[in-house]
Amino acid sequence: MKLVGKKILVEPLKTKDVTSGGIALPEQSRQTLPMGPVKQVGPEVEGVEPGEVVMFSSIGAMPVQVGKGEYILIEPEDILMILEEGEYDEA
Repeated sequence: MKLVGKKILVEPLKTKDVTSGGIALPEQSRQTLPMGPVKQVGPEVEGVEPGEVVMFSSIGAMPVQVGKGEYILIEPEDILMILEEGEYDEA
């Protein structure tokens, strides 16, 4: 797979499968968060690299399925911030 133009492929994080109170949630109850690690960037993208964790606007985000993976396709304008390690809670 090769992205074109100003497209960014993000693997969205999901909420944890066990609540803080210890209640186990089924997969369909877990929410997709508007943040995740960048998996790939198009050739015209500047300022963000694969591996960085970004928070993005869900308004312009397009869900896509590649193989068995679920991803979000966004553009640079959709990125709200790049998060540093420790600024987010991995699911």
